[in-house]
Amino acid sequence: MELYTLASAAERIGCTPNRLKVWIDKGYVPEMRIQMGKVRARVVDEDSIEKIRRVLEATEQLGLTIQGAFSRYFNKEVNDN
Repeated sequence: MELYTLASAAERIGCTPNRLKVWIDKGYVPEMRIQMGKVRARVVDEDSIEKIRRVLEATEQLGLTIQGAFSRYFNKEVNDN
């Protein structure tokens, strides 16, 4: 399992790191942290990155709200596993 910092994950997703941070703070994306020296950095795994991409596609193509898209394309799959 590959882990990405918020900055690198946001670059792969196509959004800003702050937007990704807000989604984590709101509970849309599971929060994960790793110890990097003296800093505990927030990270996102590969599976979550792919799910977030689907969420963004759904908001653009289907006109869903962020909350609706996360509940349909992200959280539902998290709960199914």
